[in-house]
Amino acid sequence: MRVALFLLFLSIPAHSFIDSSSDPFFPKDVSQNISKFKSFPISWWNLLVVKPLPKESVITSGQKLCEILNGYKDDIRLTGCPSPSTQIQAAVKDWARDIVFRTPRPTDKALIQSMKTATAQWALLIGPQSKWIGEILRVDPLQSHKDLQLLTKPPATIRLGQFGGFYFDEEKNRLILPVQLGFSPTESERTQSFLKTLGEHFSVDLYGPHWSTIENKSQVMSDVQKIGWLGPLSLLLGLLLLFFFKRGAVIWLLPPVFFGTIVGGIITYFVFGSLHGLALSFGIGIIGLSLDYGFHAIVHKEYRLAWRSNAIGLITTLTVLVTLLFSQIELIRQLMLFSITGLTISFILLYYITKSYSQKIRITSFSLPVISRSIFKLPILFFLLPGLMLFLFGLEKDFDFRQFNYQSKNSKEIHNWISEKTNMQTPLFEIIPSLEKPSQYLEQKTWSRLSGVYHETPLKYLPIPSLRKIHYDSWYSECDNSFISKLSKSEKTLFKPFLDNISCEGLEASLSQINSTTPLYMSHLNHNGEWIQTWLPQNEETRKMLKARYPKVQSLYELVSGFSKALSDDILRLGPIALFLVILISFLFFQKLSLTFYSLIPTFSAFALIGWYFYFTSNSLTFISFVGLIMVFGLSIDYGIFITQELRHKGNQKELLTAISLAAATTFLGFYPLLLCSHPVLIDLGLTLVIGVIGTYLGAWIVFPALLGKKINSNA
Repeated sequence: MRVALFLLFLSIPAHSFIDSSSDPFFPKDVSQNISKFKSFPISWWNLLVVKPLPKESVITSGQKLCEILNGYKDDIRLTGCPSPSTQIQAAVKDWARDIVFRTPRPTDKALIQSMKTATAQWALLIGPQSKWIGEILRVDPLQSHKDLQLLTKPPATIRLGQFGGFYFDEEKNRLILPVQLGFSPTESERTQSFLKTLGEHFSVDLYGPHWSTIENKSQVMSDVQKIGWLGPLSLLLGLLLLFFFKRGAVIWLLPPVFFGTIVGGIITYFVFGSLHGLALSFGIGIIGLSLDYGFHAIVHKEYRLAWRSNAIGLITTLTVLVTLLFSQIELIRQLMLFSITGLTISFILLYYITKSYSQKIRITSFSLPVISRSIFKLPILFFLLPGLMLFLFGLEKDFDFRQFNYQSKNSKEIHNWISEKTNMQTPLFEIIPSLEKPSQYLEQKTWSRLSGVYHETPLKYLPIPSLRKIHYDSWYSECDNSFISKLSKSEKTLFKPFLDNISCEGLEASLSQINSTTPLYMSHLNHNGEWIQTWLPQNEETRKMLKARYPKVQSLYELVSGFSKALSDDILRLGPIALFLVILISFLFFQKLSLTFYSLIPTFSAFALIGWYFYFTSNSLTFISFVGLIMVFGLSIDYGIFITQELRHKGNQKELLTAISLAAATTFLGFYPLLLCSHPVLIDLGLTLVIGVIGTYLGAWIVFPALLGKKINSNA
């Protein structure tokens, strides 16, 4: 079991055609290290939780469960069953075979005495495990397998009673069985097939990385499907409402926008080789944002003025998106490329449609009230200025990757229960390219032993190559087995497997095998020629001491913190560049710094409302909130340019207000389905986008004209 109980909180999602893996969240080097860690079987431990189970049936049910598990030769590596599995038996035989590399050859007298002791033990064997123990004694009369038992003794304890070797919680009537699966958590189909078979016999839950993978993947796929039909349905219902008000010509805008978004998704998939579920969920937002340009064109009577504003709005939005295309994080690059291609293609098609069929699809304005500046000026300033201060300086940032983990109600309950019943520690690990020069790893092994820190390392099972050769040579020098003549006929027969192993041919075969393959007893620490070693410090002080001595040692949590660092770096590096370019483009368009500043008012309004929301809900700015802010910034800049340009030319405010209202409504309808999702990431994204859209609309409809409408007209 080794580090089984300490790796159960790891959540590593899987991927399929629609990618839901964690890889795109990290810079390339961090992603590669995480993938390496996931490849080592030591990270494949889970807990099987059988419920409900009466106390009197624990032993029989546990034995039946172990019998079923033993039938999974490829899918199960190790279990916590009292009776050893086929895999454990094979590992112990490998261990007994390799005694020639671990210890020098005993004297003939010691060998003969060990065989006589083993013979006496054989005669006393009874019970269901007697056959298995007897087989081990035949291949291992020196009984080195007892050393293996000590080495693999779990450093963690489960605070539960044991019945017949099985952990059982009498209060909850649950049986716990540690299981190390024989495949990576990314192979969800194998996990589901395994659980389906067990489900035919028991009411069983799987707790650990394999189930967390399935749960996250299933929920992301379920939510994406929900968004996939609910978003377009909401937009269509909104358009049907416009039909009721005799403005159904807007239906002409949908085909080019849908087409552009679909093509954008296809391009993104072929560029990156995948399309993440979170990126795909942005599709409906791209549709809503693209429709803004169409509404502005079909409501506005001055066609050229409308498309001039649309063009500048698109350029400023694309400026932000292109800048963030240089992010270290692949998921952000996917989101940006999807948005860039989708918006651009939709924009071109909308321009062609509205130009070619301008008379057919033009709609009249609604009679919406124009806000008076005198009534709302002071309340607006009170809302705007403190809200912006809260947004800029009061938001707490939380880029912790664990926020991306979805847990159902049942999983949360089991998680809390397991946490109460186990002594959990955070494992630290280091990946070793090879054991060619093991001196530094040998020093780590010595330090861990002296410090009392549990250390799982390949050198715990096999000594360094130079010492291994000394031991092997001591056996090979006596490989003629001259002491066999001193054994009885029955002893020769009984211990034939051992005698074959230490013969000249057997030793040569052992040397060839250990040089070409990884022994089963240490295969959990090997993947494609690389090795992993782990530490389990008892407390924070020991952890700091370990980190200070060996800086390369890290926890999985520390490794995924590379995501937080990369995102923070992107914000500090790319954010100012994007803001500067947007302001520069707006200034070149308006030719006045004041008008450039005024065009940012809907953005200020959106961010102020988000600031107030985060303040009153005590929420933190997460990664996905930041992604939402990118889209909010893009659409709010468009609104600001539309209204500044309109008032600058003393245009019809009702036309502008109609276009903005339609755009805000469709964008809202596009994003609100995210609020109906179950995955916390999508809900968080939906909240940021919906609040941002509302804030942008209020900024364009109320804040902007109430504060600056007459001033802009006079400046024009």
